[in-house]
Parts: sequence; C-alpha cells; structure tokens
Amino acid sequence: MSYDVSKMLTLGQLKSALNVIDAGLDAKLDLPVVVSATVGTTQGNSGTGVWVTDNTFSDFPYHYDIADENVLATDIATVTVSPANLGDAAACGLCHTNQTLAGVIRLYSKAVPTTNLSIEYTLNATYVISS
Repeated sequence: MSYDVSKMLTLGQLKSALNVIDAGLDAKLDLPVVVSATVGTTQGNSGTGVWVTDNTFSDFPYHYDIADENVLATDIATVTVSPANLGDAAACGLCHTNQTLAGVIRLYSKAVPTTNLSIEYTLNATYVISS
C-alpha cells in the first residue's frame, strides 16, 4: 500500500479543520428556542403579566410585558399567536409589532383581550456588522 504524501493533512491543518467543524456545531446549538406563553386578560398599573395603559402609540393604548430574563433590548422577538386565538387577537387589535427591552418582550394592543392568548416566541440576536 502506498500513500500520496501530498494529499495528507498536517497536524495544524487537521486542527484548523476540526475548529471549523466545532464552530459549525456551536452555531447549530445557538438556534432559537421556541418558548410558549400565555398573554392574559388582567389590566394593571405596572409590571409584567398585566395590560398597562400606555400613551407611547396612540393607536395602541395598551402594552403587555412578557417576562424573560434572556431578553436583551437589542434582540428581535418573533411572536406567533396560536391559530386557535387568531380571532381573539384580531378582536382586541393586537399589534403585529413588538418591542424588546431588558428582560421583557412588550406587546401592544388597541384593547385588552377578553380571552387568554396562547403564543409562542423566539429570540433572535442582533449582530452589528461594520465595515
């Protein structure tokens, strides 16, 4: 048996290839996790888990904060309403846009919902690329 030495990897090349593979596996581990939550119907003066009167956007006078210690203000949250609650979300005028703040995802609505809304969300980190 003979080997073509010109096609063999050096130890340094093998280490580099393994580092690339390892980084790829780490990236797969960083895929977004789907989190299930319930948006309630309780109105309050402040805090998470209650609808609060908010004058930030005149078209959406209520906000609801979903607490999650993993949320950063720079994250982008993708929130999906359960198909079973689409009519309820439309009836209360739930806004399609949300806001992330440190520790919370903030939803906006035209009215407080009369039925709990089942939702799922994922967090996507924002990366800044500079040239």
